[in-house]
Amino acid sequence: MLKEIVISIQSYFRAHAFIRTHRLWKWIIIPGICYAILFGISMYFFSKSANAAIEWLTKETGLQVWLTRLQDSWIGFLFTVGGIMLWLILMLLYFSLFKYIWLKPIPV
Repeated sequence: MLKEIVISIQSYFRAHAFIRTHRLWKWIIIPGICYAILFGISMYFFSKSANAAIEWLTKETGLQVWLTRLQDSWIGFLFTVGGIMLWLILMLLYFSLFKYIWLKPIPV
């Protein structure tokens, strides 16, 4: 296992040397910037839709009305933490599916 790790690290540096000697940076930098911009914009819109979905879920189930009527700070805190956890899970789901959503092959 250690041998494979050492081989992979050596291959990484050899690949960078190959890219440098053949001047292939433009084929890495430009798609990388486009990918980062696409990821940032998509993450922003998915975050807004995840917030809207969580808000809709709390309104549909009647949780929001129940929490305002109850006015207990501990239960409100626990539900807030639960909402944040749900939002993080949704963001991790999107993060893991991002490449399959945007980088799928286009049928010809």
